[in-house]
Amino acid sequence: MLSGRMPELQYLNQHFDKDGSQILVVYGQKHIGKTALAREFAQDKPSFYYLAKPCSEREQRYQLNLQLKADRIIDESEDRKFPEFSYIFDAICGSEVMSLIHI
Repeated sequence: MLSGRMPELQYLNQHFDKDGSQILVVYGQKHIGKTALAREFAQDKPSFYYLAKPCSEREQRYQLNLQLKADRIIDESEDRKFPEFSYIFDAICGSEVMSLIHI
């Protein structure tokens, strides 16, 4: 459990519980616990987590595609090395168990 982050967790849960889609951005200085907060929030929810790499957009799509295959969200045999982001998000959103995505 995160220490001192209950207001932030409550805020995230309030938005998660609303009807419809929600987009929230968690940002701040390095090493203040953004990733820990996101992981704690997602702990009991069906989710997909991907830590973006410091690389080109093309490489990002390649790495994200590999993660989707490793997590069995898309078929391993899918022959798209550098899929468009629209394909990636369609695959994630089309997953029956997915309700939370954090990248």
